[in-house]
Amino acid sequence: MSRIKTTHKFEGESYYCNECGKDLSRNDIQDWRCTQCKERVRIEAGLMQPIMRKSPEDVTKRDVFVMKGTGEFHEIYKVEEKKGKYFYNLKDYGRYKQSPNDWVNCMYSSYE
Repeated sequence: MSRIKTTHKFEGESYYCNECGKDLSRNDIQDWRCTQCKERVRIEAGLMQPIMRKSPEDVTKRDVFVMKGTGEFHEIYKVEEKKGKYFYNLKDYGRYKQSPNDWVNCMYSSYE
């Protein structure tokens, strides 16, 4: 996996590890996983559901995409990778082009 450079954060985020059962500081997180147990971090961001961050190549059609800026949640129908770029077909939105250098905000799920 290439080093991801940018992250779209929401104001007032807080971080929690379900596996460890504890609140986390930014120092307790690496690549949006708990440094202790390596599970994905649950992010509370004032949205209708908690979110998590994934690398573009880890996003699947089982994920629910969270739109930058608006915080809208969209089901993903299809994920495509073409020449290093990622494209997500989103319900009620259309096609979204994802930079390979940006973390992807998705609705938090423990299926990981």
